[in-house]
Amino acid sequence: MESERVELKASWDPHATGPQVLKTLCAFANDYHNLNGGYVVLGVEERDGRAVLPPAGLTAEEVEAAQKWIRGQCSRLDPSYQPIQPRRSEPHRSNSTNGACEIKVAHMNPGC
Repeated sequence: MESERVELKASWDPHATGPQVLKTLCAFANDYHNLNGGYVVLGVEERDGRAVLPPAGLTAEEVEAAQKWIRGQCSRLDPSYQPIQPRRSEPHRSNSTNGACEIKVAHMNPGC
C-alpha cells in the first residue's frame, strides 16, 4: 500500500521512472514529517493506493540497471547519500506469463 513512507513503481525506465525515484529518495532523506525515511519498491504496480497482486516484477537485468542508475545518481548529490539496498533474495515467483520476476526495494534513511 502506498503511503508517505512507501512509493510503488510498476517498471523501470531511467528516463521516466528514474527522475521520479530520485525525487522520492531525496524527499525520504529529508524526512520533513519525521517518519524515519521511506521505501521505493520497483516492480509493483499501484492502483488506487494499493499494490496490484501478483506483482509483475522486473527482470534481473532491469534490477541491475535500476540499482546502478540509482547509485550513480545518488553519488552526484551533495553530500553524497545512498539508499540502503536490502540483501538480494530469491526471485519472487509469479503466476504471470513472465515466470520468475524480482522486486527491487530501496530504503532511504533520513539525514541527508
